[in-house]
Amino acid sequence: MPRRRLNLEPPSPTAISYTLRDGERISGLSSATLRRRAKAGELILFRNGGRTLISGDSLRRMLSPVITAE
Repeated sequence: MPRRRLNLEPPSPTAISYTLRDGERISGLSSATLRRRAKAGELILFRNGGRTLISGDSLRRMLSPVITAE
């Protein structure tokens, strides 16, 4: 089995999509939690070339604080 290369550069905060590993690093959540959030409709996951990717907009929306009118 091929070895994965470790990418130590931080992911761009304005990326169109992120790998699950980058999503974990950005959010501090596990891949299982990210998948649960996607199943609950809070996050958009999609597959491309055998990789599971996270929509950048949906990740930023999930991580941004909710502002409520008072």
